[in-house]
Amino acid sequence: MSGALRVLRAEFIRLCTSRTGVVAGLLLLLVPALRVWAAGLASRAKEIERAASGAESIGLTEGTGWAMLVDGWRAGLMLGTALLLVQGARSIAGDRETGVLRLAVTRSASRSGAVVGRALLGPILVALTVALAGIGAYLATKGVGGDFGDLIEDDFTIFQGAEVRAELIRSLLPVSAGLVGIHAFGLLISSLSRGPVLAL
Repeated sequence: MSGALRVLRAEFIRLCTSRTGVVAGLLLLLVPALRVWAAGLASRAKEIERAASGAESIGLTEGTGWAMLVDGWRAGLMLGTALLLVQGARSIAGDRETGVLRLAVTRSASRSGAVVGRALLGPILVALTVALAGIGAYLATKGVGGDFGDLIEDDFTIFQGAEVRAELIRSLLPVSAGLVGIHAFGLLISSLSRGPVLAL
């Protein structure tokens, strides 16, 4: 497995400097934000409709940002799932077709090192995906006036803000493990395919 770290570094730099990598990063910020803004507009429309019909308003007064944050973050992670699968499936098969894989193997890395280096890229990409989707959702939620305090309905505290935050962070661990598995599956398909089109 010689050269795995060199392959990891080269792949990370190549991804960060490519136009595709930059566009993917921007989409991971933008899609959660759009989802949160859509949820905020829908919530305001429902409140206006209730006020116009004379119906009683919902008693939720605080902690309104948690639902929007989770909804936006989930939308970003769904996009991230597709992006990770495409990146994994395209990596080895695409490099084999263009000759980059042969160059890496002859100059600096063994075949297993080339595969391991790309596999090590998965957790890094997953961490970036989760972080970018979370940042986009958080900033958009703050922008629409979402509150991250305790969940209070009719002056009764349902959950404290710290409890919701702890559960949210705890739920990211299995999600991240699943995303690493999806990237590894794409890499497996890529290593078995003759070209990137077949892999995808």
